[in-house]
Amino acid sequence: MLPRVELPEAILEVMLWVPELAEAFTAVSRGRSRLKDLPISIAACLTAHSLNVGYRPIAKKGIEALERSRLSHVSRTLAPNAV
Repeated sequence: MLPRVELPEAILEVMLWVPELAEAFTAVSRGRSRLKDLPISIAACLTAHSLNVGYRPIAKKGIEALERSRLSHVSRTLAPNAV
C-alpha cells in the first residue's frame, strides 16, 4: 500500500528534511568540498552502492552532478564523519 518511489528521490527527500545528512560527508583531506550540487552526487553514490549496480545506470551525461567521473570522485574523496 506504500507509494512507489525511486530510491534516489527518497534519499534526496530525507536530505531536505535533515540538512545535516549531506553535511555529514566530508572530504578525506578534511577540507570543505566546493562541488556544486553535492547532495545530488552523494544521493547517486549512495544509490549505486546500496543497490550494488555501479555507476553506469545512475550516471547521466550532460548533468554535472551525475557525470560518471564526478560520481567516482565523490565516492573516492568523501566519507561520512565518524560519530
